[in-house]
Amino acid sequence: MLVYNFISKISLLVFFLMPFKTYSILPSLSLFTAPRVFIALTGAQVVINKIKDEEPKKKECTFPGLAGTFPIKFLYIFNQLKEVQVAQEAGTDLPQGLNNRLLIHGAPGNGKTKIACTLAEKAGCHLVFIKCPEIMDKYMGRSAKKIKKIFKNMRERADVDKKIVLLVIDEIDVIAAHTESEQRTEHKAALQELWSQLDDIQDDPRFFVICTTNVENLLNEAFKTRFGNNIVEMPAPDETKRREVLQLYMKKCTGKLWDPYLLEKLVKASDDPKICVRLLKDYVQEILQVAKNENNGVITEKMALDVFNEMKAKYVADLIKWAESFATRENYRDVVQAIGLLRIITG
Repeated sequence: MLVYNFISKISLLVFFLMPFKTYSILPSLSLFTAPRVFIALTGAQVVINKIKDEEPKKKECTFPGLAGTFPIKFLYIFNQLKEVQVAQEAGTDLPQGLNNRLLIHGAPGNGKTKIACTLAEKAGCHLVFIKCPEIMDKYMGRSAKKIKKIFKNMRERADVDKKIVLLVIDEIDVIAAHTESEQRTEHKAALQELWSQLDDIQDDPRFFVICTTNVENLLNEAFKTRFGNNIVEMPAPDETKRREVLQLYMKKCTGKLWDPYLLEKLVKASDDPKICVRLLKDYVQEILQVAKNENNGVITEKMALDVFNEMKAKYVADLIKWAESFATRENYRDVVQAIGLLRIITG
């Protein structure tokens, strides 16, 4: 028995030292030791303990004029746009085989539309911006015709201009969510026209299409497959981003920075997944106005926290009130976005 235990320990040591090969331990038994998997022998039993992989650090990037960091995919898209733009201006062959569409999703107020427009601006593209609710029409067929006209104008622009035409479609869920409903025939027709137009330009690097939504989980699955790996989430601001957003808008409004002590108090107070970038921006404007009118422009700790907590409570209450009312509304845009907000608020 002592000899068997000794052999078991030796076998265990071999597995630790050489984790990527196949070893025969017992007759008719071979085990493959994968990375981060330890195999321990207890008598005739084999116990496999998988050590949970540490979550890899997410690659991120920054953009001048915008606070915080962003998913690295945006940098890849920017580099792609610049590569095509340079080739167009030089009159050389355009790069081929590129994915020319992107879907950005996430909670409201965290900069989905802002980053989309920033990509167009920084890369020197011609920006076409439309809101999906403006496309929809109560008369059958008109929504699809509007989409067809938008892409027709894009092609005409590309033919006379040496710039990429970048189309941003805001709130794509208005036409691309719950398309199986019989009451949404007009939305389905509009979506089918959009599919067709996207397929027509998929191999043309002169065009790029970005769609944004608050409720990615409600989108038509077949529609989402057209974006491939170019689906990116804009998360709620983390500690670093909240700090940078507060500093950015304070500097924009006053030319000065926050008092370090007050800043850290606010960063801690805003540690909540319901907090968005837009609320932080509005807060800076509000606290400056309150301080100017009530304390000769001086922001005290109590004032800063009281105003923030008041704005946060009102913001969350408004979200909940609006989201819970979706069942009584006929506007489908309100319905799908309310469902998404309820998921965010209660998640």
